[in-house]
Amino acid sequence: MDLSSIVAILVRWTHITCAVILIGGAITAAFLARQGRLKGPVWTPTQIIPLLVAIFGAGIYNLMARVPGAPPGYHAILGIKFLLVMHIGAVLILSANAAMDDAKRARLLTGASFSGLVVIFLSAVLRSL
Repeated sequence: MDLSSIVAILVRWTHITCAVILIGGAITAAFLARQGRLKGPVWTPTQIIPLLVAIFGAGIYNLMARVPGAPPGYHAILGIKFLLVMHIGAVLILSANAAMDDAKRARLLTGASFSGLVVIFLSAVLRSL
């Protein structure tokens, strides 16, 4: 195994791990918030932002590795995925506001959870192209 393969594996692992943490955290928080068992924010922006930076950095690396042979439609699906990840990040940062009403936080986290599931689906579609 050469160095470029090891780097590609580490970047992919970073990308998937950060996505699992963010989307899994959003889904868990949404379930707890809907049950009334979540009071206040789950995390702080300083916990979310490094994960988002890692996701976007790894995603750009993966895109650059794929660009030369990208099939038709790849960039359109990737653009939708990118916008949804930005939506998830914005919602998670907004939900970290301690002054936010718990019912509103539950609605926001539910929306971010559904967006996360769509992102996972789009990732599977991109991987199959």
